[in-house]
Amino acid sequence: MPDTACPIAGHLQQVTPDAASYQLTLVLTNTSGVRLVNAELHFSLAETLEAGEISGAELISRDGDLHRIRLPQLGPDDQLTLRLHSCKRKLRKATDCPYGYFLRTAEGQCHELDIQPGLLNWDLQPVPVSRPDSVQTLIPQPQALTLSEATTFACPTRIVWTPDQAELDDPTAWAQLFRRYAGPELTTTPDSNAAWPLTLEQQPDLPQGGYRLTIEAHGGQLTVADGAGIHAGLSSLVQWLAGHRVQPVVIEDAPRFDYRGLHIDTARHFVPIDELHDLLELCALYRLNRLHWHLTDDEAWRLDIRTYPTLTSIGAWRGPDRAMPPQMGTGAHTHGGFYSQDEVRALVRHAGALGIRVIPEIDLPGHARAMLRALPELQDPADQSRYLSVQSYDDNTLNPGVSATLTILKNILSEVVELFPDAPVHLGSDEVPAGVWTGSPQARARAEELGLAGVEQLHGWLLRELETWLRETHGRTISGWEEIIVDGMVSPLTAVYSWQGVEAGLAAAQQGYQVVLTPAQYCYLDLAWDPGFHEPGYYWAGTTDLAQAYQYEPLAGWEHTDAATRDRLQGLQACLWSELPDRPERRAYMLLPRLLAVAERAWSSAETRNLEDFRQRCLQHRWHWQQAGWHYRTPALGW
Repeated sequence: MPDTACPIAGHLQQVTPDAASYQLTLVLTNTSGVRLVNAELHFSLAETLEAGEISGAELISRDGDLHRIRLPQLGPDDQLTLRLHSCKRKLRKATDCPYGYFLRTAEGQCHELDIQPGLLNWDLQPVPVSRPDSVQTLIPQPQALTLSEATTFACPTRIVWTPDQAELDDPTAWAQLFRRYAGPELTTTPDSNAAWPLTLEQQPDLPQGGYRLTIEAHGGQLTVADGAGIHAGLSSLVQWLAGHRVQPVVIEDAPRFDYRGLHIDTARHFVPIDELHDLLELCALYRLNRLHWHLTDDEAWRLDIRTYPTLTSIGAWRGPDRAMPPQMGTGAHTHGGFYSQDEVRALVRHAGALGIRVIPEIDLPGHARAMLRALPELQDPADQSRYLSVQSYDDNTLNPGVSATLTILKNILSEVVELFPDAPVHLGSDEVPAGVWTGSPQARARAEELGLAGVEQLHGWLLRELETWLRETHGRTISGWEEIIVDGMVSPLTAVYSWQGVEAGLAAAQQGYQVVLTPAQYCYLDLAWDPGFHEPGYYWAGTTDLAQAYQYEPLAGWEHTDAATRDRLQGLQACLWSELPDRPERRAYMLLPRLLAVAERAWSSAETRNLEDFRQRCLQHRWHWQQAGWHYRTPALGW
């Protein structure tokens, strides 16, 4: 158990930002008054170091990003200088420094050690803003917005759906969103007093997902072709009612792409269920209609599977004395959590009421360390394979040659499809390390039995087996990251999420696959805003400011493809990975306002693109975020 009375103090004496090397000096002082013997310093560091790259103490082991360092004996008030130095790594940002420090004594006590490289930008608080007088812009930009010459009117406090019109499946979800972001009460209860009536009209010849919204002093009318149009129209109404007064207007609009998504990683750091409900509302406000839920990874398994309770009793928690060690800065304290099946059902219902589909991701066969720790029967005990994943794990890949693998996966996925009744199943399939299964007798035997050219083809075979079973047994399709089409064994019904660049999506579409574009350099919102030292985030794919995200043109490079290829492009998705953003405020900082740029590129036509106009519209939306309690990057840092 961690003990808050840490017997040492520490500080960073020197941090040298350098694009070509890693140079950092750490000073520790024994403040306990007694001699410390056989103590260890533990910390997380994505740039994994080797023994010769630490001076002043001994590197005992690395486990993922967790480094264990044995300290020399320290008498009372003794100081120790540790130098981390490498010409093979780089230190450009504060988030490249070690983090999640803790001391482990010879008695096994763990003490959290607070060592910071300074105040990072995501911890800066935005300046409060006032409610605007009136609003005359929307995000995403609509196809047509015609302002009336009529005078403005006071923002209504109560909006009533006409009771003889078609209703939403659950109008309370939108009523909650209205209260949180705009203020007016939305109700279906008739009211003859001062309520502002909103009528709904069906017009089948409108574009799919499109709407026409007329806002006047005496009431509003929403004309739609389908349910998706209702949700889109309501999102525009919420935004338009942000001011003290309302400008009469006619808005005509329809989406550019059907798929407009946000991916949220809840494995690396646990995201509370209430925060996910808040994210659904944020998505609905900006007309995003998919939430891609990354539920499993090397660092945790977050979904309650009743057939295999150890997936969460073991796989959902990290800590110094647990089967899952600390990773990504979680340090001396136990970190984790999981989502009960009732919580999942409630989230899926809430999403549906807002016009959003939740897509579950069970990442396999790589990124499966938590699953393997929880279910050791999935391992071949004779496996002598040597490999290392991108995240420095040597034990994170399911073995398709083990007879239990397919059975256990089918049992798990049977529960998954019941919880997500109308969604494809995302099977991940990314970053399978080179060298897996090469030393596994069971894998070699399975590959030989199947007539495969080698054990590496077991990846594609496993995916094909699961795809066929999901389609024939549950009527579901699959999706995955761009590596899912390895060996071409999955069917063209598979949706491919291209992430390493813009080329992979086009190539997949030309091969006949459905495609969702999520190129890291434009859509990965865990990337840093800019190269500054105190600006948090990764930069392996560069940095992504608002202009970079907004100016992305999804169809660039597709101009000379045929219509059938272009039709396979379903849309765009922003991704928020959680290796670094470990709390709600930091996740929100990475999202806002860049998420709005991806939302507009997914909804609005290329012809409407105007960066400076978009920046100004984002500034007007700060009041929405403030009302809803969202943190965001202050524009003083640069948008």
